[in-house]
Amino acid sequence: MINIVLSRTKFATLLLVLSSIGTWTSAFGQAPAAQSAQAAQVPEAPKKAHVEGTVVSITGEAIPRAQVRLMPAATLAAITAGPPPNSTATSDDKGKFVFDNVDPGRNYQLRATRPGFNTANYGARSANTTGTSLSLEAGTSLKGLVITMTPQGVISGKITDSNGDPLKSVIVTAMRSGYQRGARTLVTTGTATSNDQGEYRLANLAPGRYYISASGRALLQPQTDQGSGVPGNVTTYYPTALDVAGAAPVNVAPGVEQRGMDVQLRTAKMFAIRGKTVNAATGAPVAGMQVRAMRKGDDGANSLIAQLTQTAGTSKADGSFEIRGLTQGAYTLQNQDTAAILALLTGGPKAADVVKLIGTLDATISDADVSGLVFALGTGATISGKATLEGGDIKTAFPLASGPVDPVQAMLATALAFDGGDDEDLAGFPASISLMPVTGGQIVATSGIKETGAFTLDGIPAGKYTVNVARLPQGYYAKSLTYGGTDVIHAGLDMTSGAGGTMQMVLSNKPASVTGMVANAKGEPQSNVSVTLWTVAPELGSTNGGIRSMLSDQNGSFQFQGLPPGEYRAAAWEDIDTELTQIRDFLGQFAGSDVEKVKLAESGNIALTLKIVSVDKIKAAEGKLP
Repeated sequence: MINIVLSRTKFATLLLVLSSIGTWTSAFGQAPAAQSAQAAQVPEAPKKAHVEGTVVSITGEAIPRAQVRLMPAATLAAITAGPPPNSTATSDDKGKFVFDNVDPGRNYQLRATRPGFNTANYGARSANTTGTSLSLEAGTSLKGLVITMTPQGVISGKITDSNGDPLKSVIVTAMRSGYQRGARTLVTTGTATSNDQGEYRLANLAPGRYYISASGRALLQPQTDQGSGVPGNVTTYYPTALDVAGAAPVNVAPGVEQRGMDVQLRTAKMFAIRGKTVNAATGAPVAGMQVRAMRKGDDGANSLIAQLTQTAGTSKADGSFEIRGLTQGAYTLQNQDTAAILALLTGGPKAADVVKLIGTLDATISDADVSGLVFALGTGATISGKATLEGGDIKTAFPLASGPVDPVQAMLATALAFDGGDDEDLAGFPASISLMPVTGGQIVATSGIKETGAFTLDGIPAGKYTVNVARLPQGYYAKSLTYGGTDVIHAGLDMTSGAGGTMQMVLSNKPASVTGMVANAKGEPQSNVSVTLWTVAPELGSTNGGIRSMLSDQNGSFQFQGLPPGEYRAAAWEDIDTELTQIRDFLGQFAGSDVEKVKLAESGNIALTLKIVSVDKIKAAEGKLP
């Protein structure tokens, strides 16, 4: 039985959801005449799938009492419907697990958890990495699957202040070298909070080299720093460094706890920024605005950890705000309109009338508090857009998408699409268009696309953006996207003037596709191999930059759909950080037999058999990156 949980979902969207999952008749029934006419033609219930396997440790011993989950791809439908039945099993004394009566589908993930071990995904080539996607056809019986678990590594220690006294509720972070947005950086892999004795314990760590940092501010604690040069704790890297360049790495081995990794927080002079939030149009004070001070150049400014520990203040009735606990340096002030967000999430008759106010303001602290700032907030720019279908009626692309689009659903589904959600799996929900800063971070504007093709992006701050068109109906792709006469897909969206405008989107129902298999030197299919398909010409305005990646399934197969025509390159990688495949300087180092050249025409399909690029070649190319 399929359960659908609706939250402020429009009836037309419900019809679209039901259409996409094939439950028209079970949800609404049929007219009496239709029932009698088809009474003798009751369709046979679809056959279910069967999956079984074993959970073992890296040394080969069976692991009993492991919790094993078999879940479909993360989609909006999965979120609203909740976990499917029969999605969890427990391994027995021999490590064996069984799943019966599984609904057919693709992109299933098989994951095992157990205290004392790293979370393990079936087919993963290293701990805590993405596993093999399973395609389950009706009547399929998959047997002999093995999930290998690695004993967890642990880092523990104590957080103290400059006097050696323990500090409570300090966020401690474990980070590893990796890539984000095409640049080498430190990626957060684990967090913990110190207890009343200052002790912390970072568990469930995969083997590797880590850097440890402790926030200078306790989690969710009120600001006590008074500014005006009063010393306060600042973020410190193990053991006592102010930045990662001076930090000492901590090596973690499987099943080993590294104890005594104590961090003594450093201190620095603290200052405050004070000002008033006002409506840019009227000059009237604006109350209830949360204002954050984001240090310029802080790559982690949009992470949850950074946001929880960043200093912020909320404007009062007269618009005044104060942000304390800031060290010397250059900052950008950003506001969060909590009232508008709350109205959007809770709905109600006034939700559509709430005007979202936004703004940014630069401030620099030298050796004194900064006071008297006027933080002017405006409504931001608006883009009015229209999608058309090349050679046809746009309504044929969105036959059931009439009526207004639920903004909360649009936000949730768009977030899934940005996070690698599968457009086909999300096909039952309204197509959308969204903007994200070219530097990364949070989505600044999103809009559903109506059956007429109309969409509106509002509240856009001045800046430069990439554009994501998500969840188009299967068999369509965005052929062009123009704003002010500029090709946004290839050039990006420039909104630095702060003015709005109109955007034209042209859809085509002639997308191309690439299918294939990953094989070893003997021609045998290889599962869970990262496959990358990229355009020869960069798509600077596209969120993925024209680079698409996926993993081969249990049969070694892969499939890229909804592709614009053009020239591409394709490669398969033995073992790689998927973020690395998003760097064109890295991809550009491979040619010849390492890659396949692909030229796609409209409606074209090309089948490939990809060889695997070795780890040695990957490491050599990575070493040449800045």
